[in-house]
Amino acid sequence: MLPIMYDPVLCALVNNLMRNGQKARARRFIVQALDYVEKRKQQDPVVLFHEAIEKVSPLMKLSSAKRAARTILTPRALNEKQRRRAGITWLLNASEEQKGPPGKRIGKEILNILDGKSPALIRKHQLHKTALMNRGNVIMKDRKMRKF
Repeated sequence: MLPIMYDPVLCALVNNLMRNGQKARARRFIVQALDYVEKRKQQDPVVLFHEAIEKVSPLMKLSSAKRAARTILTPRALNEKQRRRAGITWLLNASEEQKGPPGKRIGKEILNILDGKSPALIRKHQLHKTALMNRGNVIMKDRKMRKF
């Protein structure tokens, strides 16, 4: 349990997983997930977890604005904390689609992300594809990015 308390990414995962203030329960699920990953890969699970979060974290988000009768999507860059938060949220949402105890589901999802066959990765690629299609909606004015 020592790495969970001192690793900011694992703390963020615990806080996003926690329901009704049951932090010890969320920590137990994360420990189970890390044990599952360690048994399957025979490597340091914290390093693999960081790699999975980095792989699934989006680089940008789409913000929408109404122009006349149309909705215009504008891509926005995310900072590191926002990227990590989105990646953790997508990992947890994708793990809810699997069956089994919560710790094992999260562990399976981490392994799926590392193998490249996770719904969270598909979501990331779709977001980036849409952002590339809408990159013309970003206006560069005085070297600052602005919306319409």
